[in-house]
Amino acid sequence: MKLYKTFVVCFFLALCSVWSLLTMAEDEHSDSRVVASGQYSLSNSWSKSRERLGYLQENLDPQSQARVKPLLKPGGDYLDIGPGLGSMTRFFADHAGAEGSVMALDINDRFLAEVAAISPQVKAVHGDVTRYDLGENQFDLIYIRLVLLHLTRNDNQALIARLHRALKPGGYLFIDEFVESADINRFWQLGEIDSRLPGYIAASYECTSNHIDFDQGYRLPTMMSAAGLVNIDTDLTQRRVQGGDNAHSRQMQLAFEQLEAYITTLPDHQTLFPLIQAAWTSPEAHWYDHKRLFVVGQKSEH
Repeated sequence: MKLYKTFVVCFFLALCSVWSLLTMAEDEHSDSRVVASGQYSLSNSWSKSRERLGYLQENLDPQSQARVKPLLKPGGDYLDIGPGLGSMTRFFADHAGAEGSVMALDINDRFLAEVAAISPQVKAVHGDVTRYDLGENQFDLIYIRLVLLHLTRNDNQALIARLHRALKPGGYLFIDEFVESADINRFWQLGEIDSRLPGYIAASYECTSNHIDFDQGYRLPTMMSAAGLVNIDTDLTQRRVQGGDNAHSRQMQLAFEQLEAYITTLPDHQTLFPLIQAAWTSPEAHWYDHKRLFVVGQKSEH
């Protein structure tokens, strides 16, 4: 059985690779959801991005805020990279107070005007974190959530070194990422709906690997250390998420809808894609293990 599953996934991946080479250039012009390899695959330019980001915030913010709150102080200067709709930007502004500041940096400017309007302390900047000059000794905390995993063609070691440089002495770099690889065992229960679904979902993850690297998170502590950060701490959380009409399942539906353009030539896609979209919101499905990694490092006082 294990050999059969391995063969199915490998077969899917081979077909996906051929498809990527032959059709990506054409798809970039025919479907607005498709971006160039190595770019942020879940662009805010998509028509439903506000809805997707709203569910994402609802799902992630409580844990993110609880983890980062002990590192904040009144009068602090904070950087929020990839703010989306700005929920974490607002959180930082509330804790910075009138004497502090928050910079929100986003490669997509669709929601930046709204983010800038959150508070007088907020400065919203349209820029690419891989190129933008953040300066030196500027921030008490730099927060970056679900961004690095999308930078599959960037030198993220060098980026972390630049973020370290931008911190004030004693400041913190806080990275919040998903670490969900294409492990077929995470989707075993979907096989009760259709035996092809676990292999299809695993192959879907692999088809987007030029845009999303779910395994990079495990390397972040080493990368932080190499950049000179100290007092590095990590925490991996894992939970089995239940389907149904809730924010998490709706988030997954929208994410898969946005990513569908990359997987349309997978075997039986026309049959299996509607099944997986229905499965996300099925109240009977405890559908997969949700893994999230928090990594924090500090700039030395000296």
